Amino acid sequence: MERQKGRIALFENDMARKGDEWLRACGSKIVYSRERVLHYAHSGDSAIAVDRAIRDAQSPHLLVGALIESSAMDLQRELSDDDLNELALKAVALVSDAFDAESYIVAEPDDANSIALL
Repeated sequence: MERQKGRIALFENDMARKGDEWLRACGSKIVYSRERVLHYAHSGDSAIAVDRAIRDAQSPHLLVGALIESSAMDLQRELSDDDLNELALKAVALVSDAFDAESYIVAEPDDANSIALL
């Protein structure tokens, strides 16, 4: 991700909720949308920071995220539904884990009606 300037990797943590004590000790950047917890890293971060965001967000059964085109280096601490919709419109790829988190699927929009798997 370091080669792609102006991108944010954003991952939902489906097991965590806003206010969970362990979130204070996790090393990744965090934003909230209502009670949902989202971990993120931006293109200026190190590979270690990106890895930490992925690992902190990953639950035993699911990892879902997106690569988002953005000039903003940091996100607001609280994201509204409108903020999430705006980020979704700027998504350049969707990310999901596969095969019991042994690998990842990255899908990029091929055109307005389809998605290409990478």
